[in-house]
Amino acid sequence: VSGAPGLAAFAPASLTLARGQGGLLRVRLDRVASDPATVTLASSAPAIVGVAASVTIPAGALAADVPLAALALGTSTISATLGASTQQLAVQVGAAVVVGVSLSKTALSLAAGSSDAVSLRAHYSDGSQQDATAQATWTSSAGTVATVTAGTVTGVAQGSATVTATHTVEGTPYTAGAAVTV
Repeated sequence: VSGAPGLAAFAPASLTLARGQGGLLRVRLDRVASDPATVTLASSAPAIVGVAASVTIPAGALAADVPLAALALGTSTISATLGASTQQLAVQVGAAVVVGVSLSKTALSLAAGSSDAVSLRAHYSDGSQQDATAQATWTSSAGTVATVTAGTVTGVAQGSATVTATHTVEGTPYTAGAAVTV
């Protein structure tokens, strides 16, 4: 086959991202180019999905990855154009997802019989945070040293323990711990 290459279908063939999450879209040629191929890119809704204006596929290569930014809820069509060849892909952006958790304190020093509160924050793909203290499962590595109930840590006797909070979202556990000295 002679002539300039055209575009092959995107990979993946469909894409759903969480708000605030990045993604990769592979722009592919239908055959290897002898010269670099600059592909023009566009988003039908740049406020929903951000994409670079172009990507260059090097000579001798079949594809290049293009980063996408999921900015807001909705759907945007990503278009790629190389000469007379065009490919399009709808990218769906859904709600932000939990990407991690953290405790308000990572170390506590308590006297026996005293208590202190620790809160758990869930961190989302869009940079937002939400209190997850009540939704977490709380444990102590040494209940004879320190106990924990719903984020309230109580010193029992001299020693060291670790209190752990686990927030499970759609089957995925997110865990954070704090060292306790009594």
